[in-house]
Amino acid sequence: MVQGKWFPQGSDITIPLDLRRAIFQRGRDALDGEAQQVVVCDGEIPVGIARLWWKEGAFYLGELGVLPGARKRGFGDLLVRLVLYKVLVHHGRQVRLAAPPEMVPFFTRYGFTPDEKEAAQKDVISMSLWAQNIRLDACQGGCQGCPTGSVSK
Repeated sequence: MVQGKWFPQGSDITIPLDLRRAIFQRGRDALDGEAQQVVVCDGEIPVGIARLWWKEGAFYLGELGVLPGARKRGFGDLLVRLVLYKVLVHHGRQVRLAAPPEMVPFFTRYGFTPDEKEAAQKDVISMSLWAQNIRLDACQGGCQGCPTGSVSK
């Protein structure tokens, strides 16, 4: 059974940290005290992680990743949907993230759009999604073989 587990601020984040080290080769940092962590497990085995925190009027999604051996099985999709659901439950108005260029198409499927106001660094693209555009029941198009078509601007 696939399941997600949230680790709120102040909880023991040993499992999320172990995953972060395995996926990103990074350990604890200053955001850990402010962020909620979500882990997706395949049975009892943790396979993916994402982090959500509040800053300057918006939620931020970061450190989303899946172990290499568990990729292409929908765990990343589940992580994004868990985070977006949490944003809606907390009445968030906007979700922001910074993505490497190769991940922009992945986040575009959920309605994230590149921010034009911020200058993008060469290795990171700032993206955002307004809460009223969050759709948990379907993608926003652009998926391989997707009948929804492309993302409308």
